[in-house]
Amino acid sequence: MERIVEEVRSLRRDIAELRNSRNNVPSKKIMPAEPLNTVEQFMELESLLQKDEEYTKFKSELMQNIKYTGAKFVRTAWRSLVSDECAQHFSWNGTSDKKPVRVLKVSMAIRDVFLHEVKGNDTEYISGTKTIFQFAKNRQKRKHQNAAN
Repeated sequence: MERIVEEVRSLRRDIAELRNSRNNVPSKKIMPAEPLNTVEQFMELESLLQKDEEYTKFKSELMQNIKYTGAKFVRTAWRSLVSDECAQHFSWNGTSDKKPVRVLKVSMAIRDVFLHEVKGNDTEYISGTKTIFQFAKNRQKRKHQNAAN
């Protein structure tokens, strides 16, 4: 009996050591530190999110950044991911020269967090997302005009 107790104690120590070593390993963040500037960078993020593990981690990173409710959360999430320079190459449904954003994993992750954690609705999500991509070119032009003045 004493041998079993000693074995259990040994296993508990091993488990504690593993937990400590796992906590000390810095995990790579999926959320970019700065908004992505190119379509290529954005599509790299999209391809990374095809893995379920990375998708789940990305959603948890989004949840950590919940500061707003409603459509403002959606706009803030998108603005932290893509710059206007990049966003002007996408639209909600897609066009002949723009990629559709509604079918992307990034979009699905933001939508999931918005609906389940922020407790928003689909209409607010779609509206907030469309706003980011619909007016990106205008914001980009204003930015360049203001810089020139």
